[in-house]
Amino acid sequence: MLLTTNAQDHTGSTSAAELVIARDGGYVYTSNRGDNALVVFSAAQRTGLLTEVQRVFCGGVTPWSMCLRSSGRWLFVANEASSTVNLFRVHPRSGRLTDTDPLLEFRG
Repeated sequence: MLLTTNAQDHTGSTSAAELVIARDGGYVYTSNRGDNALVVFSAAQRTGLLTEVQRVFCGGVTPWSMCLRSSGRWLFVANEASSTVNLFRVHPRSGRLTDTDPLLEFRG
């Protein structure tokens, strides 16, 4: 099965990038640099089959790197072109993300 990180109506460049798996394997978080999106997939426990749960704006431009805290409750996203790091709250039961606004902005 082929999955995409692109929105159905996306016509610009595509560039799937970072992939982070929750410690329990229940959720997979991906970034797409082409449309500045984060995509959350749930992973079926028995089969590993992925199902899209959510697609959100990364909070900046060109999501380059991501880090999921060991608690599984916070996802940090470094956005290269906007020089920002955004912090997302991870809902423990759904894996869904909530942006908490830019955590850091780098100037220079």
